Amino acid sequence: MPLFVGREPELERLRALVAGDRAKPSGGPQMALIVGAGGAGKTSLALRFAHEVRARYPDGQLFIDLRGYSPADPMPPTTALNRFIRALGIPANDIPHDLEERAELFRSLAADRALLIVLDNVGTAGQARVLLPGSGESLVLITSRGRLPSLSRFIGGTRIDLGLFDADESAALLSCAMRDQRDADGSAIAELVALCAGLPLALRIAAERAIDRPSTPLRAVIDGLRHQSLLLTTDEVTDMPETSGAQQPAESVFAWSYRHLPDSAARAFRFFGLHPGVDFDQDSAAVLADASPLQAGEYLDVLTGSHLIERTASGRFQFHDLLRAFAVHAAEQQETAEARQAALRRLADFYVDAVASAASRIGSKRQQAIAWYEMEKDTVMAIVRIASAQGFGEVSWRLPVSAEPLFDAERDYEYWLEAAELGLIAVARLADPAAEAAVRNTLGAALKGIRDYRHALEQHSAAFALFEAIGDRQGTTLAANRAAVAHLLLREFPEALASLHHALDALGPDGTPTMRQFIVGNLAECHLDMGAPEEALRIAESLPPAAPPGPADDSHPAVANSVRLIRTCTELGLYDQAEQWLGAYRNLSGNMRHQTLLAHAGLRLRQGRLEEALAQYESCLAIQSVERVRGEADCFDGMGQVLRLLGNGSEGLAFHRDAEVMRRRDGDPYELAKTLCFLSEAYAELSSPPEAARASDEALTLLEPFHDRNADALRRRLVELR
Repeated sequence: MPLFVGREPELERLRALVAGDRAKPSGGPQMALIVGAGGAGKTSLALRFAHEVRARYPDGQLFIDLRGYSPADPMPPTTALNRFIRALGIPANDIPHDLEERAELFRSLAADRALLIVLDNVGTAGQARVLLPGSGESLVLITSRGRLPSLSRFIGGTRIDLGLFDADESAALLSCAMRDQRDADGSAIAELVALCAGLPLALRIAAERAIDRPSTPLRAVIDGLRHQSLLLTTDEVTDMPETSGAQQPAESVFAWSYRHLPDSAARAFRFFGLHPGVDFDQDSAAVLADASPLQAGEYLDVLTGSHLIERTASGRFQFHDLLRAFAVHAAEQQETAEARQAALRRLADFYVDAVASAASRIGSKRQQAIAWYEMEKDTVMAIVRIASAQGFGEVSWRLPVSAEPLFDAERDYEYWLEAAELGLIAVARLADPAAEAAVRNTLGAALKGIRDYRHALEQHSAAFALFEAIGDRQGTTLAANRAAVAHLLLREFPEALASLHHALDALGPDGTPTMRQFIVGNLAECHLDMGAPEEALRIAESLPPAAPPGPADDSHPAVANSVRLIRTCTELGLYDQAEQWLGAYRNLSGNMRHQTLLAHAGLRLRQGRLEEALAQYESCLAIQSVERVRGEADCFDGMGQVLRLLGNGSEGLAFHRDAEVMRRRDGDPYELAKTLCFLSEAYAELSSPPEAARASDEALTLLEPFHDRNADALRRRLVELR
């Protein structure tokens, strides 16, 4: 925990809140709004209290900095919700794109949990409102410089106005911060307290500054600060706009520390303030300052020693938002617009290379690449926005295209979509068909991720035409294959087959074996889904088998084909062959393990080995799959079938009902029709004809657009049930 003194009355009010001494809004969580000036210690108070009571909230602790007062863009509510929902265990594929749907999902997840939530640096009530649980036994701590009056009905009157420290509290903080390393009489401490005006941030920096100059009498340190305070109103460097009276002492302390920097470190400080990330590393700092990493490290040492920048626990660096604003203002006053833009362009080019490097490691060093992306993703997105605003066209399209493997690995569809859409705006100005094709192709992939298959198909088709027109065979192959997948997901099988043959033609005999396996595997999948398992088996068996995979190999197309062979052989009643493929692929991880367990359960169900099938479905449910909603629905339907065959029709019906809920959330009409068919069968077995008829009627309506063999067979089953 950071240095913390005082604030006992405020802590007591918070303790009374969680002890139940203050009524909470009807049915809602406990909430408190901590309001105060920048540098008053709002975050410190919230974190101190959160640390004290975290054991009361066993279902998790969620912290987010909404950057409401940062010079950088505030965090959008959709992004904050995405992070909370993922932290609560929901895969990105299952998170709605719409803000209201996302907020509803978060509220449903939080409803039955005891969560401790800290919403830090809230700029507007709208930022916070969608992040409030609707019910449950959670605690929400909100910090803001504004009073956010429209939130008052949510917080039940628990607002803590965090004022400045009084003289005793200020003296206690100074003494604690100086750790008895400076001898000082009471009058010197009192004068330092007065100059800092009771603002905790200013007091802490002043104390650290005094410690760092042990040979300078404390009186001389105080005289320097007093002199700077007198200069503040006339100094153009520190004449910052929109400075509140409460924050003015902090500006005096900042300027005092800044003026004592060597010229090179002061210049670096100004340029570091331009970094758009919440935090940053030494390499990106070097790029901004146009210095070597070694020089940047020296500047950072000076700046952390002067307490103008903080070193984080992970070894990165960050500004307090007031200090960042001070650095940005100093840069605006002392650096030319051309120099500032050149620094941002250097940084943008640096991130283009860094993203490409991380993306190239997804196959060989996946966890390392993902760890880098998790640390840098906010900065990457900020760079995309800066590139768009500054007219860095090349950066605007290269970043989203290069970052696709990272976006995909993390299922970060929100940033992926925004980056690709900004890239598309940039390429319209560049009139570069190759760049436009690449951006449209990655935008289509992002749209598939949020299950907007029709618009994804439009983007892939446009990319295909552009690649084909400029003679880019590799791009044509990729776009055609992706268009085929979109057709497949829409159950447009003739169009999918045509696109896959276009992809094979563009690939040619010299194409990469891995790409060929993807395309041919999709051909087999297409035939299996359209009700031609014999042809699917012939195609799947034409591919070379994969060696039994390790965890890093699970995404290889040959592994997916092996799981497909288990399903296909099961469909054809070739159980011995299915067993052989199953024996080689039991040790997969992640989504492919989920698919293997589903195939295993389906095989056991078809064989009549019902208890084993039930156990496999239960194992499948225990795995966190990428396709959580769809995967759980498949499991529920499978378990429903097993239980009905075991004579437990009522429990089987309950599982089909659970599957129905998941299918409606997923939005796939064909899969919902399949589940409604199971429901109709279950109702009929339980002698409930009206319910059976309602389910079958809706299923038949949903099937009207589909005319493949599998859809026709399902239609016949439903008609028989009527």
